[in-house]
Amino acid sequence: MQVCKWAVSAVLTFWLACASGAVAQEAASGAWSKKAPMRHARNELQAAAVNGKIYAIGGGYTEMKDGKPSDNITSGYTEEYDPGTDTWRERAPMPEGGTHNGIAVLDGKIYIAGGFAGNRHTLPQAALYSYQPAQFLSVSSGAKVVLDTLPEGSVVTLNKGTAIHYRRQFAGTSRQVEMEGEAFFSVTADKNKPFVVNTNGVSITVLGTSFNVRTDGGKTEVVVETGRVEVRAGDRTLRVEAHERALITNDNLTPKKESNPDQLYNYYRTNAFECNGTPLWRLAEKLNEVYKVHIVIDSERLRNLPLTTTFVDESLDGILGVVSKTFAIRIVRNGQEIMLK
Repeated sequence: MQVCKWAVSAVLTFWLACASGAVAQEAASGAWSKKAPMRHARNELQAAAVNGKIYAIGGGYTEMKDGKPSDNITSGYTEEYDPGTDTWRERAPMPEGGTHNGIAVLDGKIYIAGGFAGNRHTLPQAALYSYQPAQFLSVSSGAKVVLDTLPEGSVVTLNKGTAIHYRRQFAGTSRQVEMEGEAFFSVTADKNKPFVVNTNGVSITVLGTSFNVRTDGGKTEVVVETGRVEVRAGDRTLRVEAHERALITNDNLTPKKESNPDQLYNYYRTNAFECNGTPLWRLAEKLNEVYKVHIVIDSERLRNLPLTTTFVDESLDGILGVVSKTFAIRIVRNGQEIMLK
């Protein structure tokens, strides 16, 4: 395995952070098991455990400019690891560029002591900083759709199998929400405190609007219903307006924008599949997602047939029956595969 810098604590056996792409590892039964990659690639990290979470802190480094060290020393970062969900979350940057730090935990606080420097021309100054992990609230939907009101009045609808995490009372300068799964947000406007949803390495920033976010299989989809949002993935930022959607994949972090003329994303809020001139392939795509089947359309002509109707509390068989009668299509089933021909 590749070794860059070690950090050891009484609770952790071993944790590893590599500047080429920080990855957490743990020793168990004499074998290494790879955990989720960290958000920030850093070296010279220290790690500590508080309240069942793991915190990686530090990793300041000298920025390069034209292939040479610049005068700027980048501050280290604080990231929180949840063993239960195998996910890292960004928490807070260090106040100064810090390297060669020592770490300790006392009364629920994390203390970092060591050398801190403003640029590469100044000698590191000894300093001590403390970090109090914020109290976070979590909402999980489990096997049903859940409607929840956040502390400042924003309303979120969680699809099945979705979880969100946020600071109690939204402490801090922004309203940060971590999300896994799919949810619709109707955000209360506050121009002084942006609302930010973080999911699958993508950040969606709004002041006041309504939008749907879905992550599945390495793909993130953002559909804006009203207002506008900014979608950030990697170093790219894209503005998405009402009735548009942005798509981001793990293979290509550049957000792509396109129009979104249908309301199919709302199915779990309305218990309805609303089609308004919707091409058959688009309905099939959503049915595949919802019912975990594999619908295959036999020809290009059938794929683009427009459908205008609304299916309310309708079963998959009921929907396919209407499609079959409307377009004189045969439905052929083979296990989870459904052929339309």
